[in-house]
Amino acid sequence: MVYAGRSKAGCSAPDVEKINQDAYCAIDQYGDHPGLFWFSVMDGHGVNGHQVSDVVRRALPKNVQECPEFNKDMKQALEKGFFRTNCEVFQRGMDVMMSGTTCIACVVQGTTLYTANVGDSRAIMARNNGRGSWTAFALSQDHKPDRPDEEKRILANDGRVGALKGPNGEPLGPPRVWRKDCDAPGLAMSRSLGDSLAASVGVTGEPEIFVTGLTPNDDFIVLASDGVWEFMSNEEVVEIVSRFWEAKDPLGACDALIEEATRRWRQEDDVIDDTTALVVFLDVGSRHGSK
Repeated sequence: MVYAGRSKAGCSAPDVEKINQDAYCAIDQYGDHPGLFWFSVMDGHGVNGHQVSDVVRRALPKNVQECPEFNKDMKQALEKGFFRTNCEVFQRGMDVMMSGTTCIACVVQGTTLYTANVGDSRAIMARNNGRGSWTAFALSQDHKPDRPDEEKRILANDGRVGALKGPNGEPLGPPRVWRKDCDAPGLAMSRSLGDSLAASVGVTGEPEIFVTGLTPNDDFIVLASDGVWEFMSNEEVVEIVSRFWEAKDPLGACDALIEEATRRWRQEDDVIDDTTALVVFLDVGSRHGSK
């Protein structure tokens, strides 16, 4: 298995670079276990988003590893590790009333892949079709406020969901989470770590966890912040990364993804979001019975 990550700060105005609020983490021999790997991408938001994403980058894998369930129930260890990390974010003394982060995390344990997600960063997997092409499989589901199950939880906690309103009452931009009594916080995701104001109306740091059995035809996974996914489909990302599969060049794949994402942002907007990609070329086992 070979892997690499790359993160690039965006621009708050043309040619004005901003603080990079994204972060990523990759650990092999995770928990001192050969063959156990940890990968995660965080996308911070708000004034202190860069601090929150950095705390999660460092604390989450440690908190998961320290759970008693780590060696026997990885799913439960992930659930408890996210909870402990969110508590740690609130206890660090940072102002997180309207600052927080996403987190997409993948743990590769032999032929089992655990994906834990909070927010709208995303992970996908590419399966080789044996005909020089790959099929993209989503490993996570974005947590958007208008996703029916997510909206139901927010409404049950006295929140409301809707887009910003223009001067004539027309909706502007994506659906957001608001308190019923004021036009705040306006968070464009339904789960996050931090964000105490949004947490008061049902935004949660509890991860959604998916377990995937890996096959010899599963060639690579990609974790990325929404700076990559905003204007690129899962299939487009797989197509770009597949160009680097034969040479086993994950860093080249990351650079190509960020370059293309940046190009598309420039076409669409004056601002450019932070972009982070982590590419993992898998080595699950022999394909078609070959050694």
